Amino acid sequence: MKCKCCGKDIGLFTLDIAYELPDVVWALPENERETKAHYNSDLCQYNDSYYIRGIALIPINETNTSFGWGLWVEVNKKTFNKYLEIYEVDGTHKPAEESLIANTPLKYENANNLKAKIQFCSPNERPELIFEENDYKLSQEQLNGISVERVHALNRNISKQITLTDRQLLA
Repeated sequence: MKCKCCGKDIGLFTLDIAYELPDVVWALPENERETKAHYNSDLCQYNDSYYIRGIALIPINETNTSFGWGLWVEVNKKTFNKYLEIYEVDGTHKPAEESLIANTPLKYENANNLKAKIQFCSPNERPELIFEENDYKLSQEQLNGISVERVHALNRNISKQITLTDRQLLA
């Protein structure tokens, strides 16, 4: 499928953007981050807060694919420990857990604390994030999908952000 804006094939666009850490942890000076937060690419603990990185899939209309936002969510200690227990097994049969988004994706208003369900998946997949129905733009996009042109605009914004700021975004 071609983008109406530029004529590029959709396969040439970045379809998955992730944040390296929760915003609150990323905002720490690097030396503080290294000593006060405990994290890897999937899990993070900072003070009494617990985070899991998941993926919010946004369907791309008129295609069979999705745009993925790799976002961190804050969960309670019980949910964090449950994820540790099932990390290497299939968690798709487990009920979804409550969480709060811990990143604000580019060109969206403050998404921190947006409620989402976190659904654990198979061991080789990140948990899926499902936003609660509300008027927030990201929630609406997950419910209704986005156009190929919107994917193009997100790619332009992401390129600018990576150029202008730090390495918080992982394309």
